[in-house]
Amino acid sequence: MTLSKNDQMVSDAEYALKYFTGTPSYRNIMYDRYHDRYYRILELPPTGEQDKIASVIVFDKDFTYLGEATLPKALALDHFFITAEGIYFLNANNKDQNTAQYVQCKINL
Repeated sequence: MTLSKNDQMVSDAEYALKYFTGTPSYRNIMYDRYHDRYYRILELPPTGEQDKIASVIVFDKDFTYLGEATLPKALALDHFFITAEGIYFLNANNKDQNTAQYVQCKINL
């Protein structure tokens, strides 16, 4: 934020939410031991009527950029696991509370 620590707007929850949703953000770095590479999730701010757009950035073992791809909507980006077949994210649109449904995202680089 461009505000000082003493600014009253720092305490304004609505201002903080607007700042957070309007700013690009990065999530944790994930290591894929099956392919010896790293992934990082990037969320871009909404544009017009579109929600935040999430993509996965792929790096090799030396953190050299390999590419990126947009992720499907409605994934719980904090709930994932990695297998030899790809990254699996929890489907946030799943309406069955008794079953966890994961979406496989294959990274072909």
